[in-house]
Amino acid sequence: MNSQAHMSEILAAVQRLPHESVVPSPQMDHVRKQVLRWARQYGLDADGHFEQTCCWSCAAYALPGAPAVVIELAAKLIGWMFVFDDEYGEGTDPTAAMEIFDGCEQILRHGGTPGKNAYLMALKDFRDQCGRLASEAWMDRFATSMTLFFHGCLFEMPYRQTALVPSPRAYRYLRTLSIGLFPPFDLLELAWGEIQDSHVRLFREVRQTSAVLCAIVNDLYSVAKEEDSLNFVTVMSADRSLESVLEDSVAMYTHLLAQQDDQIRALLSLTELTPAERKIARSLRAWVHGNYAWTKLCARYKLPTAV
Repeated sequence: MNSQAHMSEILAAVQRLPHESVVPSPQMDHVRKQVLRWARQYGLDADGHFEQTCCWSCAAYALPGAPAVVIELAAKLIGWMFVFDDEYGEGTDPTAAMEIFDGCEQILRHGGTPGKNAYLMALKDFRDQCGRLASEAWMDRFATSMTLFFHGCLFEMPYRQTALVPSPRAYRYLRTLSIGLFPPFDLLELAWGEIQDSHVRLFREVRQTSAVLCAIVNDLYSVAKEEDSLNFVTVMSADRSLESVLEDSVAMYTHLLAQQDDQIRALLSLTELTPAERKIARSLRAWVHGNYAWTKLCARYKLPTAV
């Protein structure tokens, strides 16, 4: 999948994805300094791996109008999840993975003792920072969102170990979790105001659609760099040409983007939604377009120059 011809086809497909121009938050440089200092404090960036995620850029593009403190929290979380996933989520020992996932859940739900594990220590500090801004109800929902991410990593593990390709239906289910966007989406509430408990279910479908949209962009960039059975392009490639698969990818993205618009419109039509909830609904659209802009810039997904 890594020939120059294939890269040209993939890059052309990425350009055909519907997208809007996004201006990142002017706080991006400030957030970068703060987040890198935090990552190095906890030993998450000893080899520069954390810095390669460009997590501050992702947060600045996805949350262009949010307060700096929330953009900083989002950048820390996104960077943490990337390097944590590389270390544990894509590991080969399910028992070790479940143990570290359980340790994370204990910290998120109870503020437990992190021990000397760098990821747990950083997560404990992140949780404490969120706790100064959020209600107990939000903290509990955030812990559940993180648990879904951990479950997604576990669901992927058998496929990674056997190089088996899941069915399109199975892939979409597990990727919606393993892309790890439900926890960052929760941070929208810290920027604009929390969703009422009785309204949380109203946002479920649009959050799922938004996560899949981001996953498709991620996968299109990733497939040119590495062979992976857990990639949208690979899943759709059985006995088909790359050209056909890419056409379907663009079509699916276009369809899902329209679906997201319909879901957001339906939410905004509800008179019971608070102003904060309306802002969150609109922000999910901004997040998807910000994700597109960031992925093109991120060193983690940067493709070799196609000729």
